[in-house]
Amino acid sequence: MISMGNRYTVRGFDGEVTLMGTNGWYLRNEFATRFPKQKAELYLGLDVGAVYGYGADLYNGHTMMGAAVGLRGSIDTVSYDVFAAMPIRKPEGFHTSDVTSGFSLGVKF
Repeated sequence: MISMGNRYTVRGFDGEVTLMGTNGWYLRNEFATRFPKQKAELYLGLDVGAVYGYGADLYNGHTMMGAAVGLRGSIDTVSYDVFAAMPIRKPEGFHTSDVTSGFSLGVKF
């Protein structure tokens, strides 16, 4: 089984409900510009994916697409990633938020 529609697969979806099937694929694309002095990177993401097989017929459609904008970088030993994302294409009847946002923090010891 493959499941998609969250921040780790096809961005732009809140992950409350995912698109699942026995087979599928997803592609994540990023365009980024670095700010070396600030140790930061501004990025735009465009993701697409599809599922097939058992479980994929739950919704009227098998394909999803989403976009994201974010900023990631590091300050001393702390790394961060802040983003906002939105769905562009989803199966009919697939419920998700219009905009999803989030962040992650990491510390190096």
